[in-house]
Amino acid sequence: MNLTKTILSVRGMHCAVCVRNVEVNVSKLHGVESAVANLPNESATVMHDADVISEKEIIRAIKFALVSASAGLVEIGV
Repeated sequence: MNLTKTILSVRGMHCAVCVRNVEVNVSKLHGVESAVANLPNESATVMHDADVISEKEIIRAIKFALVSASAGLVEIGV
């Protein structure tokens, strides 16, 4: 197991629903131990097994979560 802490900059979260969608969608991915989104800091902290899931896959899940919650612009940076 290669447990890794990844902190992503996440723009596009506007409310508690967005935060919850990010946390739920990322947490259910195989290889993710935990996911915590922070609205004021516009970030997401993800503990994951880097041998099982890539940063790209996590970003894809975040984009999906935010598009599901809002039709606004979604920008994710590392």
